[in-house]
Amino acid sequence: MTDGNDKTDESGDAETKSAATRWRWTNDILAGIIVLAHVALVAGAIVSGVDVPARIWDVFAVTVLLATVWAFGRETVSAVTQIRGGGQS
Repeated sequence: MTDGNDKTDESGDAETKSAATRWRWTNDILAGIIVLAHVALVAGAIVSGVDVPARIWDVFAVTVLLATVWAFGRETVSAVTQIRGGGQS
């Protein structure tokens, strides 16, 4: 019997009680896939001349930003701000 704080899989059903037991690179790989997929979608839309609504571009931008921050850390926001000229050097 466990006390509810056990984070291992003792039942043998391949389910866990915590995200801490996942493979350490799972979220980084998923974030990378999201970033690459959105870049490919944006590039494909530009090349093919598809008119994409502004709200969709906003969703792409936010999703890519969140995935990039997850993969590379909070410093990413500061770096992007400096590159765009909105921050102090």
